[in-house]
Amino acid sequence: MSCWEFSFTRLFIKQKTFLKKNDAKFSERLGFILLSMRDTPRDGLGKPERLKYKDREIWSRRLDKKNRAVIPAKVLTLQV
Repeated sequence: MSCWEFSFTRLFIKQKTFLKKNDAKFSERLGFILLSMRDTPRDGLGKPERLKYKDREIWSRRLDKKNRAVIPAKVLTLQV
């Protein structure tokens, strides 16, 4: 099991604060997904799916019905 380290951009923190005020349920879900991504990059919440069109190992996770987060699974530090 690999574990990631996150570093957040100022834009992400600003958007997360906006979400917390305007869509608390989505903000909470995003928090759970980020924790799951940190602990288990290739499985867990959000129906992880490996994208086949790239040479590298790229995974996506469902945030809600229309939004997905796409991340490379081999990074040690993930900037969001």
